[in-house]
Amino acid sequence: MKLGIRRFEAATSSLKPGDTIPGAFVFKLYDTFGFPVDLTTRMAEQRQLLVDEAGFEKKTAEAWQRNAKTASTNQLLLNANALEHLRTELNAKATVDAPKYDPEDLTTSVVALFIGGEPAGEFVDSVSSKADAPLLFGVVTESTNFYAEQGGQIFDTGVFTLANGTELEVSNVQLFGEYVLHSVELPAGGSVELKRGDQVTLVVDHQRRSAIMANHTATHMVNHSLRQVIGGESAQAGSLVQADQFRFDFKHSAQLTADESERVEALVRDLIHRDLPVNFKEVPKEVATSIHGVQQLFSERYPDIVRVVAIGVSVDDLLADPKNTAWPQYSIEFCSGTHIARTSDAREFTITSCRGLEAGVRRLEALTGEPAVQAIARVEQLAAQVAAVEASLGSQSVAVLDRDVRELEAKLNDALLPYHSKIALRERVDRLRERALELGKEAMRQSQQAALERAADIARQLQEAPQPFWVEVVPGGQPKVLSSIITQIQTGAPDVAVLLISPDLEKKTVAVVSSVPKPDKLKANDWAKHVATTYGGNGGGKPNTAQAKFSDISKVEDAERTAREYATAHL
Repeated sequence: MKLGIRRFEAATSSLKPGDTIPGAFVFKLYDTFGFPVDLTTRMAEQRQLLVDEAGFEKKTAEAWQRNAKTASTNQLLLNANALEHLRTELNAKATVDAPKYDPEDLTTSVVALFIGGEPAGEFVDSVSSKADAPLLFGVVTESTNFYAEQGGQIFDTGVFTLANGTELEVSNVQLFGEYVLHSVELPAGGSVELKRGDQVTLVVDHQRRSAIMANHTATHMVNHSLRQVIGGESAQAGSLVQADQFRFDFKHSAQLTADESERVEALVRDLIHRDLPVNFKEVPKEVATSIHGVQQLFSERYPDIVRVVAIGVSVDDLLADPKNTAWPQYSIEFCSGTHIARTSDAREFTITSCRGLEAGVRRLEALTGEPAVQAIARVEQLAAQVAAVEASLGSQSVAVLDRDVRELEAKLNDALLPYHSKIALRERVDRLRERALELGKEAMRQSQQAALERAADIARQLQEAPQPFWVEVVPGGQPKVLSSIITQIQTGAPDVAVLLISPDLEKKTVAVVSSVPKPDKLKANDWAKHVATTYGGNGGGKPNTAQAKFSDISKVEDAERTAREYATAHL
């Protein structure tokens, strides 16, 4: 995160208000350094800069295509010739995938075995373990309870259990035409063999499937709630349902505000807490489209028989009175995905981000279940930490406040939190940052005033009792303060060589600043460097002015003595 911030600051240092940060750079921050896009956007807004969101999305799409191409070696593909071979040579019937909606363990037979390769792979009668490497192969079965990736929902995973009890991992499931292809892996070694016609038991990973189902039902609840909050223009523009989170794209002309996000979240959580039934039924499309308020993606090509999913109302009631004007108060959609039985099965819900994709399209990301519970719990933890820093204002040093604010900013940037809560916490931390800057400026002013008064005293001493050099320890002095002291001293005693040693207890460093008006025998750079290097530091500069530093604060008194001895020996 810190590296991402440094990269951002370096790249934008030369930009002026109104300039645009290239999308390629925004993507690099996100892809290479894991820097959140919403944080880049926010930092840009603080500097009055624009973000090339379209360019970012273009780079994201290109990366996805590259990744998909790279992953193709690990994902089996059935082309048109392979599908024709299934139909005509193997006489394979379409995979029966109705059991995917009730994924109890399913015993079925192997219809085809497919080995990937160039240019198109081949069908085989059997596969067996290799001694030197695992084997990834495709299996088409007579029927399946695995959900193949489609309609924005990720595929199921699980295992195939062979007749002898051996379990083979299913890592991917895709739909090609009318056939479902399971990507299965044979581990290296052993003597496992699988043949066409063998009986296998298909076991879905139910824990992962349950999380996917909760997230998919939540997309429906979000779609319904968005329309209530921002109106009918919030038509769905796409979605991606995974086990750990989901995203939902929707049409809206403006950014979703923190207040709107909170209202949408509250509506979805209310649906969850009301424990509503999630009903479904397969209906002829021409009948289903007559239901008042039913939602469908107009870019989607639906089959003649569609699956209607309704929350809180039965599909039979909808069909009995399709024109009823009360139906829009319910979530009703065409959807072939898998869903939880009741809304309470989702447990919890929170929106974690919302950003623009392109003109008029927004992307919302959200969590359900335990991930949502944890995200909400983090708010209380971080809010308590912010409150503790707020309560300490006025009772701690500026350096400590600055450190605490930086730590809060880092935690806030890294934490996965509810979107509206994160915005609210950022506003509080921003106010703390502003207060830290104000206190820093005031502390600097007071420090400079005290430094000038001390410098005036030193100058009077030197006027009354001239000395060739002056060494002084100034605790916590900033570079500008140290320079002011030297200037004040040499204004009253223009020929005196001055070296100041300034320990910073918070940063655990010691600054050494020197000034020699007449660098003949004694040179400022040699003087400061000698002091710093004696105690493990370094420095440099010119014969008349120099700066150096070292880290061992316990050596401040020794450094003062070393500085005096060096100056005495050279003057």
